Formats: sequence, structure tokens, C-alpha cells
Amino acid sequence: MEMEELIKSITNRYQPACRYLKSAKVINGRKVKGRFIVRDAVHLVGKSLEHLAAVEIQICLNQLLMVFIHNLVESGYIKEWGPTKWEDYWGKLSSEHMFIVEQTTHFNEILKPNKIFTGVLTLHDEFKSKRGNYHLTLHFDFGEGAHTGTVRIAFVP
Repeated sequence: MEMEELIKSITNRYQPACRYLKSAKVINGRKVKGRFIVRDAVHLVGKSLEHLAAVEIQICLNQLLMVFIHNLVESGYIKEWGPTKWEDYWGKLSSEHMFIVEQTTHFNEILKPNKIFTGVLTLHDEFKSKRGNYHLTLHFDFGEGAHTGTVRIAFVP
């Protein structure tokens, strides 16, 4: 699947106003970099905020995370998942087989709406739990240090 097609398949699951991811590139298999634009804070009625809030950053993180997971699935990175295609695994993700189990976010600077910014996700750690769930810990950075943090996700077989 081409990156443009992948991004479309990911963002089409969101309301049109929340399709923030515009492009992405996988770097050395353990990192993904994306370009985003957020027009408005869609969770508010009336006057919009003049900065991005946690809600918008979370949506950006989720969209970039799907690109990262696509790369892991298609590359066969996680051997326990076996040989599979994204189309097969995408159904598992959409039926509640992946969870964010821990996240920390640091808001270091304001990001303004209507401006293109980058986001980077980097694989930091991975392990298989006693229950057989596969955990990944990733570092993220949106807006070149404006919003940073760590997210741990679990895949439930």
C-alpha cells in the first residue's frame, strides 16, 4: 500500500475536520515522521482556541501511530504476529485489539492552529507480558519539542 493511500485509509476513519495527518515517512523501521495541519479545535462550540489542546495532539498521535503499526505489520517486525497483511490486521485494530495503556505528555510550547507542523514517533522499548500481550513504548515529539512524551501500547491477541 502506498503511503498516500495508507494515510487516506487511516484518516477516513475520522470526522473530516479531524483528518490532520497530511504525509508521513518511515525512517529506518523504528521511527516515523509525519506532517500535520489542524484547522480548528473541533471539540469546542463557539470561539475556537488559539492553540492546539491535548485533544488535537492525541488525534495526531493516534494517526501517526497507525502509520507506525502498519510498518511493523508489513515488515514482519514482530515475529509473533506471523506473516500478515495490513488489511487483515487493520480489522483487529478496529475491533479493540490495541490499547494505549500508559501515556505522558509534556506541553512545552504553544502550537498554533492553521500551521503545518511535524510529528515524530520513535520506538524505545518492547516486551511481551506474562499474559501474552505485546507492548511497545514509543517517544513522540510534535512541533519540534512543543509537545513531547511517551506512549505505551499493548496488542491483545
